Amino acid sequence: MKIKVSELKPNPFKKEINKGKLNYEQVQKLKQNLDKLGFFGSLPVFKKGDKYFLISGHHRVQALKEKFGKDYEVAVDVKDYIEDQIFRGMVIENLTHRAGDFRELKENIVAIESYINTKPEILGKLRESRNLSPEKIKHLQTQNPEATSSDISFWIDDKSENVIYHDEVTQLLNIHHRLDEDLQEEVSKKHDKTRAEREEGISYTQAVYLSGIKDKQEQKDLAKVLKNSREQRVREQGKLISMYKDENTLEKVKKQVRKGEFDIADISFHIRRKEEIEEKLFNRFNFVNISLNRDEQEATKKACIEEKLDVENLVKRNHLSWLKENKYL
Repeated sequence: MKIKVSELKPNPFKKEINKGKLNYEQVQKLKQNLDKLGFFGSLPVFKKGDKYFLISGHHRVQALKEKFGKDYEVAVDVKDYIEDQIFRGMVIENLTHRAGDFRELKENIVAIESYINTKPEILGKLRESRNLSPEKIKHLQTQNPEATSSDISFWIDDKSENVIYHDEVTQLLNIHHRLDEDLQEEVSKKHDKTRAEREEGISYTQAVYLSGIKDKQEQKDLAKVLKNSREQRVREQGKLISMYKDENTLEKVKKQVRKGEFDIADISFHIRRKEEIEEKLFNRFNFVNISLNRDEQEATKKACIEEKLDVENLVKRNHLSWLKENKYL
């Protein structure tokens, strides 16, 4: 059967994705394809009362309206779908057709997370169908009562990762929940932007790295650091962020990085300096035969590194009182 495009109502769940707004660029691309290929096939819909609602194909309908007018008739395939199928039909098409569009992918994954979290019966069935042990299910119900990235990935595609990889689901959720909102606005797939826009924003991969930093202001500082670094290879930047986050990296070194006192590309040199000072301290302790307990040794090391003190002079004098006065002990 055929229906005028003006009579097709949006999927009730459409408002969950970008507040129901359509992607203008996507509509324009579809209009160009209509010029070359025309429109063929049918649109999946469901009927509620005397109205027909789209399951998917919102951008195609908008393109048809703009190209041929609101009275243009299009073939529809009426489905007898339940609520879960209506929502699934929309987001699966979005994920399949919007691969590479960060904003679209993130909003669809977040919408799925929200949908599953409001349907505890679906979450329960998901975990049962994943063949998890009773102990694992009980642990998840206690420690993770809300949908995990594994739950979401299984809901999307229970047989394989044909639609979207599990790792990407995890990354998108981490960015949404952990990354500063202003930085999320900057994220873009660089190949879709002009050179000027690429320089202004941060890439998806950089966003993944920064979402692993807890403090939001620290994320912003490091975003600037990465933009200004001479090292612009994204994978190498990931290694630099890992070195920065390492528990053995001194807070003073981290502060210097954030303030731009040296390029993060040189962070390994500053970490090596710490190791060299520790080795020199160890040798000096043995040479002057100073007996310090573990806390006193660690405090001495920290003071020498952070205050750039002369190691030989420090260990030759009675420095423990100085360490206490300066809150190293």
